[in-house]
Order: sequence, then structure tokens, then C-alpha cells
Amino acid sequence: ETNTKRSIVNAANASYLHNEGEGTLNKMLSEHLLEDPRFAAVVLMKGTGLDVGDLTALQIRDLLLDERDPMKVFVSLRREYANSAVQLYHFPMMPYEALLLNRYITWLSTQNPGRTEPDRYLLSDDPEGREPMSTRGFHAFVRNLLMKVVVGYADRLGSTDLSKQKGAEFLKRTYRHRLEEYCGLTEQPDPDALTFLLHQSLAGHVQGDNYRCFTDPCDRERLLAYIYREQRFIPRS
Repeated sequence: ETNTKRSIVNAANASYLHNEGEGTLNKMLSEHLLEDPRFAAVVLMKGTGLDVGDLTALQIRDLLLDERDPMKVFVSLRREYANSAVQLYHFPMMPYEALLLNRYITWLSTQNPGRTEPDRYLLSDDPEGREPMSTRGFHAFVRNLLMKVVVGYADRLGSTDLSKQKGAEFLKRTYRHRLEEYCGLTEQPDPDALTFLLHQSLAGHVQGDNYRCFTDPCDRERLLAYIYREQRFIPRS
């Protein structure tokens, strides 16, 4: 009973998901993953910290998968800058979410011929994946999902405040907490890596966009080594 009361207090005061709440959310995502593409979108947001607009634009070609390691997934994004320069970035997913995403993609491949062709959208309401998933109502979906997970969260959001995307912000703060607490990035002399993984500009950093864009395979592996430290929810055989 004491632990339950403590969990309720922690949840009500949380600015990110604590261990119990995150475990509950993971269980829900795993159980309902194949029912609605919005569950897969939450998996991607939780595992990468990306905005829903970036996620719905993803096509199958934008995923870098490794058949030998289902925990190794990179999401590729093109960034266009004011000077017309275009840069391709590769962001690693957290291991647990990478496992779920691999399961989702395997399921997609069984649903429709060509569903996992390179030009099909990863998240789509269309059985063939030719159109991106609608974002309408997505933030309300995230908020309602979190309300089921975290006691006290509804009070923090307010009963009608859906316009400020607070559910998505909550997931992003959880993602940052995981980078700092479980991946050890606050303890490492590598501020650029944390900045990059939080999708913030590296302009002005000593080794910024023009010098180290984390597109080199060695840099990608270094980022992955940080991410791999987050092993809390990986099933143990």
C-alpha cells in the first residue's frame, strides 16, 4: 500500500514517466500495437523524441534496419536549411521501441502485397500505405493514452487543454530523461551527442553541423552505444 501511494504521488508530480508508468505504457503499446497506426506512432515518438509531423512523413525507405539485431534501428530524416542546403540525419531508436517497430513492420509485410515497398508510408490509415497517417486527433489520442497510465496526469493536463500538445511534450520529456538517466549522456563529455539526439541545432557547437553530422557510420555506432545502455524493458530469455 505504501508503494502504491508513493507511485500515485510520483505520477501526480511527474514531468516525465517514471519506471512504473513507463512499464504500464509499454505493456499497452505491445498489446495494441497492431490495432491502430497511432500506437506505432507513439512507439516511434517515445523511442526517438521526434515530432508527429516528422513521423508521419516517414516512408519505409527511411528506416535503417539490421536483420541480425532487431534492437538496432535508425530513422533517417532530411533537413532543409535556409541556404538551400539539405542534410540527411540518422537517429537511433531506443532498443525496446526498436523491437516493437520491427514487430510492426513484420506484421505490415503480411497485410498487403507491396505494403513494405520503399515508397510506402510507415504510418498510414491506407491498407496499401500510399497516404500518410492523418495527424488529426493524434495529440488527444496520446493524452488519453497517458491518462490511462499515470494517476494524476489528467489533473496536470486539464480536462479540455488539448491544443498545447502536452501529451507529446510529456513523452519527449520522458525521452530526454532516458537519455540523461539511463544512457548516461549527462555524465559524458559529449554535449553534441545529446543535442543531436534531442533534435536541436548543432550550429555554434565546436563540432557542429558542418563538421560532424552523425551521418558517418562510426559516429552512428557511437550514438548507438549510448542508446544501447537503456535496457530496462528488454525481454530476458
